[in-house]
Order: sequence, then structure tokens, then C-alpha cells
Amino acid sequence: MAAAHYQATDLASFVAAPGLVARWIREAVPGDVLVYARGEHLPPKSATAALVRKMLAAHKVGHRQRRQPDGRTDYEIRRKAPVRSGGRRPSRTVPVTAGPALDAKAMKVLRYLRIVAKAGDVCPPYATIGRITGIGTAEQARYAERKLRTAGKLTSELVDVAHGLRVVTFDDGLSTRRPTRKTAE
Repeated sequence: MAAAHYQATDLASFVAAPGLVARWIREAVPGDVLVYARGEHLPPKSATAALVRKMLAAHKVGHRQRRQPDGRTDYEIRRKAPVRSGGRRPSRTVPVTAGPALDAKAMKVLRYLRIVAKAGDVCPPYATIGRITGIGTAEQARYAERKLRTAGKLTSELVDVAHGLRVVTFDDGLSTRRPTRKTAE
């Protein structure tokens, strides 16, 4: 299964909240990547930077800095496989599976939407889902979500037709936050 790639935002410069990074570390599967900060440099005294250093020391994540053409740096962490006692990594990592009809793109969308729901956020537009998960366009994200609905993994309720806002509810009852009028504006 291909690894998922997530970015907290597309702003010129940002540092993700420590709670978001901690939740991602708990929810991510080995190989998933999170761009947790972007800018000219990473603030050394930020709580997020301290959390990332702690997770690096515990060997839960790997770290990489990538310089972008505009001069900014993307700070990424990649989730590592858990370490068994004795320092050995498991010989086989069992990925989250949802049946034979779901491909890697649908699974990326499923994992990302569950992270959004657990964070208590509003379901993002399809274009954002496609960009953040790395699967491509809004149409590809919409198709992946349709596969998840067909497989019974989630339902999607359109709550604001004008803005395309929806609430996604998973088969275990977890759901994204219902958008407010202010969210739509």
C-alpha cells in the first residue's frame, strides 16, 4: 500500500499545532508523511518542534527538510513502524484494510477523513482532500469517497449545496463537524 502524504495547510508559512501533530502520530500508519511546518526556518522554541524532537528521539518518526523553489522549507515527518522489545522492527506491518474493492487512493482518503473527524474539524472540499492526500484532483477524491460509500465505510450528507459542504459519518459513528454558517462564508 502506498504511503499517504498530508500537509497541514497551503499557507506561505505555518507551524501545525502540537495537538494536531500528536493526533497524526497516533493515527498515521508506517510510511505516512506529514508536512508539519513551512517557512524560512522552524521556530526552535515552538511546542511543535519540541514534540517532533521527542518523537525523533523515541524513533516513532523520521524527519526531512525539503527546500522549495520559492525559498521556503517544508519540514516533514514520516511515521515509522513500531519497534518491538529488543530493538527489532516487526517483520510485517499489517495495513488498515477495508475489503478488496478499495484501492490505495480510497484508503488514503479514508485515513485522512478519519484524522479530520477525530480532530473535530469540518470535512474539507474534494480539491483539498485530493491535494493533501496526494491522490490528485477533486474528481479523483470524489471518486475515492464514492468507493468508500459503496463499500459501506462512510456516508456523506450534503448540508450546504451552495458551498458544497458536507458531513461525513463513518461506519463506527465517528463524523466530521457540521459546518456552521460562518464556516461557509
